[in-house]
Amino acid sequence: MIGLIAGKLVLLPIGICLVFGIWAILLGMSHRKAIRTLRTSSAQKRDFVDRVFDSLAQIKILAVEIPLLNRLSRLYERQAFWFRNQKQYSMTIGNVYGLFSQIMIGGVVVAGSCAVLDGDLSHGGLAAFTLLAGRALEPMRSVYELAIGGGRNDRDANSSARLGTDSFETLSGKADKRLFKQAPLIRAQCWTRDERDKTVLDIDLTIKSGETIAITSKSSQGKTALVHTLLGLRSYTGSVSFDKIVLGATNADEIRDQITVIGRAPQLPRGPMMDVLSCGMEDRYADVRYLCHLIGLDILVKRLPEGYSTLVGDDPTKLPEGLLQQVAIVRGLAANNKVIIVDDATLPLDARTELRFTQILKMLKKERPLSS
Repeated sequence: MIGLIAGKLVLLPIGICLVFGIWAILLGMSHRKAIRTLRTSSAQKRDFVDRVFDSLAQIKILAVEIPLLNRLSRLYERQAFWFRNQKQYSMTIGNVYGLFSQIMIGGVVVAGSCAVLDGDLSHGGLAAFTLLAGRALEPMRSVYELAIGGGRNDRDANSSARLGTDSFETLSGKADKRLFKQAPLIRAQCWTRDERDKTVLDIDLTIKSGETIAITSKSSQGKTALVHTLLGLRSYTGSVSFDKIVLGATNADEIRDQITVIGRAPQLPRGPMMDVLSCGMEDRYADVRYLCHLIGLDILVKRLPEGYSTLVGDDPTKLPEGLLQQVAIVRGLAANNKVIIVDDATLPLDARTELRFTQILKMLKKERPLSS
């Protein structure tokens, strides 16, 4: 179309498009290499973490923690290098596209104006020439996508990069996607009654950020009723708030998603144990393995014929209740929520596991409020 309107002036946008296309192909090939290497380095790091956790006892006996930490540090450095490279490529293509667009518009305006002055092009032709040439570079961006293998590789690389940056930073979480970016101040002033179990609660409760409180009650249902009230699962008169966010019908689901509740009986979905523990999210994988090691679940799972591939939720009698309760605990803690509510969760646990669970909660105390 430009050739029909501007004649030989079409050579200008063709030349700019060719230069940009060649440059995009070369940059795209480098970007593709960075994506492939980043994916390889992420896989190497995951394999290394797996081997470390599976051989943790032997590693302590041989006293080789320092060399392993150095090895892990080098893996992180290599992964960070390629992650930075592929991000730079993604940013560079946008900047260069903008630069070539400006060159295209500037060149077309100058060449078209000269043609108008020489009488080779009308003012309407100049306007059409400029408009069409300004769009000529847009299809060339697909050349870059083809050079890196399409958008799928880029998404996979970003997924691997997220795994790489978050996987071994234990219980770090993603604050930018959370309702509570820090442990909230919990304030509850309400009254509730349940006619079925005759439970009456007159609540005046304040939990400061980072505070741990223990609540006892004579009624076996009192603590659970309090938990349901704080989560908005039963009607009440008064108010419950987290910082300045007042619990209501419109935001109850969102608030509940940001609170970890560990009850006295394990309630688990059906699926392979690792998927249940991590909620199907790969970026929680290393956190899950670390928590399993801390609470002692790792040893029990290794004794199972299928290990972490054991199906959970299929038959409640297939696995011991204590093991399932540990799975529920790890699943809840791996969510990295800022509020943790424990409702008699240690009843199915033995004394040693209960002590380990208590130590884990103390470790988390600095970052989030706990209620038990």
